[in-house]
Amino acid sequence: MVYVCERVAGLPNTGLHPFGNATELSPEIPERDELVRLHRDADAAGALVVHVGVNYSSRAELDAVLRAVRRREVEHVDEDSHRFLLSAHVQAVDLVIRTGGTGA
Repeated sequence: MVYVCERVAGLPNTGLHPFGNATELSPEIPERDELVRLHRDADAAGALVVHVGVNYSSRAELDAVLRAVRRREVEHVDEDSHRFLLSAHVQAVDLVIRTGGTGA
């Protein structure tokens, strides 16, 4: 994953937008610190933007909304619930490549 992200970030006129819960990855994952750094420092500007889900799942999306409900009133979250999703800033995509992973 880090290899792909670094190559994308180095392409001319191409942006990288990692999203998800990189900081919640297990410290035992060898590339965790590098993924967190990429998540923090990535530049999503460019004619082509590659969105990369890091530690992202539908369960994580639901958890993000539930955390928002706990922090705010339900009505506030209900009015604009999509902005509390991990993928809130991901535009409609033309191509999705989903890597196999193990379920939690």
